[in-house]
Amino acid sequence: MSDTNFRFIVVCVALLAIVGGVIDLIMPSEVVKMGTSYMDTLQPELEEVPLWQLLLVVLPSTIVTIASFIGLLLFKRWGRTLYLIGFVLSIPIYCYSGVLVVGPLAQVFMDFSAYGSGFILALCYFSPISVRFSGKVDTDSVE
Repeated sequence: MSDTNFRFIVVCVALLAIVGGVIDLIMPSEVVKMGTSYMDTLQPELEEVPLWQLLLVVLPSTIVTIASFIGLLLFKRWGRTLYLIGFVLSIPIYCYSGVLVVGPLAQVFMDFSAYGSGFILALCYFSPISVRFSGKVDTDSVE
């Protein structure tokens, strides 16, 4: 696999995740609105999370995510490691996120992004392109 193809996959996975996260805001569905309002009636009222607590979690996560994508695009070993750590640490978040109501199109984009993330990890560690992350290989030798 060429460097360009790998970078294309990384950018596509990032775009899929972004689109999956915002498509319900751009194209709201009545079914999603109804599901969300029904879910709110079933769950006890949760306290509003203070802004500083939200920033304490969101800001470092965003910085690590952006840094890992930049590291992957530049074939840096730390980028690959950050991406793996972020991937593993994001798994427990599902246990605490509660019930989420998303539209089918958003779910498709998020699923493809998740599959793509696994594909990127496999490429980073188990494909010929993995030698590019060692920093010891000539850039023209990997095809």
